[in-house]
Amino acid sequence: MRSRAAWIAMVVVVAAVAIAAFGAGVVAGAGGVVGVRPQLLTGDGYAGDHVATLTVGGDSYGARSSVPWRDASGSEHDGGWPECLAMGSVAGVHFTGAVVWHGDSGQAMILWVDCSGR
Repeated sequence: MRSRAAWIAMVVVVAAVAIAAFGAGVVAGAGGVVGVRPQLLTGDGYAGDHVATLTVGGDSYGARSSVPWRDASGSEHDGGWPECLAMGSVAGVHFTGAVVWHGDSGQAMILWVDCSGR
């Protein structure tokens, strides 16, 4: 049978471990260690009929048919076509993009478009 002091010590140790684990999770999530957190990019390019190519620093990112986006009033859309990607030349489009790799081959994809500042 454990003494009262031993039980208190065990509770303190368990609480300290739980707090440390929670803190590590918060730091990992905020730093982008957990999940994907692509940076916001600004690109110029061309939009066609539900297809777009935006170029940043020599890299061209593409999207077709549907992409998550934020409209001019700040509402989020899970899909559809962004209103700021009207057919023709587009400039200063804010978006997130990432290169998806398969072996030695990569495809730069538009993941989300921000039309709120337009």
